[in-house]
Amino acid sequence: MNAIFILLGALSLLAQCSSGVNAFYNLTAEFLKQRGYNPKNATYIKLAEDSIIGIEVGAFKGYSKVTQLDLSGNDITSILARTFEGLDNLQVFNLTYNYYDITLNEGSFLGLSKLEELNLYHNGFSSIEPAIFSPLTNLKTLNLGANNLASISKNAFKSVKNLRELYLNDNKINSIKSGAFEDLESLTSLQLNDNRIKSIESGTFKKLNKLETLKLYDNDISTLDENSFEELSSLKYLGLESSNIKKIKTGAFNGLKQLLHLDLSQNSLSTVDGDTLEGGLINLKTLLLCNNQGRLKVDEKSIKKVTNNFVDIETSDCEYYLY
Repeated sequence: MNAIFILLGALSLLAQCSSGVNAFYNLTAEFLKQRGYNPKNATYIKLAEDSIIGIEVGAFKGYSKVTQLDLSGNDITSILARTFEGLDNLQVFNLTYNYYDITLNEGSFLGLSKLEELNLYHNGFSSIEPAIFSPLTNLKTLNLGANNLASISKNAFKSVKNLRELYLNDNKINSIKSGAFEDLESLTSLQLNDNRIKSIESGTFKKLNKLETLKLYDNDISTLDENSFEELSSLKYLGLESSNIKKIKTGAFNGLKQLLHLDLSQNSLSTVDGDTLEGGLINLKTLLLCNNQGRLKVDEKSIKKVTNNFVDIETSDCEYYLY
């Protein structure tokens, strides 16, 4: 079905081209030279919004000095295996805003072992196979935001163990399998905001003991269960605002001894007290509870007892706190 969809898209583009509406191109070695890029001295190739619909395998051979590549805003439908061979020193790759549901193949990123930043924002991906990223052993930042991902399977990121930042925001994720992130032991920032997540399974954040920032706002999590965030021993920021949270079970925040900022604003909580936060939030500095539905009851005395009296509790003006 995907092959048919891609073919129809390509035929549509070619039809537009033949009718004179627009001109579309295949990226070839000759195309690069026509755009003024010389393999002997080019270090940054920018072909953004250049009406590119395909890339010829071998087009980048000889471009070993290139460290940045920008192919954003094109109409690329598919990337074949070994397409980027020759870009031996590429560090930053921008492939945002391309053809809807662009097809990546196993081996699409072969030869990019030095790549540190890969931006795949807004390409319509509905699924990601782990083997696709296997050549990217040095990857530090991966942006998969604003696609159509519905779930994250176990071992989805097994091949990118050096990853520091992972963006999965603005997708359609409703479930995350236990252990989905367990290979990302170097991860420091994870964005899962603006999805459809309904629950957090125990073990979801297993082995993420270096994670410092976790954004889960704008989801549909009605209940936070005990040990929802276990093993996040280095977490400093936890954003759970606007997630339809109605109930927080005792022990939901177990293990978060380094947490400084907790945002629970714009939810449906009725009561927040010491039992709500029981579990080791001894370093909490800011607790945001603004705009919860109904008359929110806040027991500041019991909260400060479990947080060593240092917490700043805000129930009216959360706009003051920008993170």
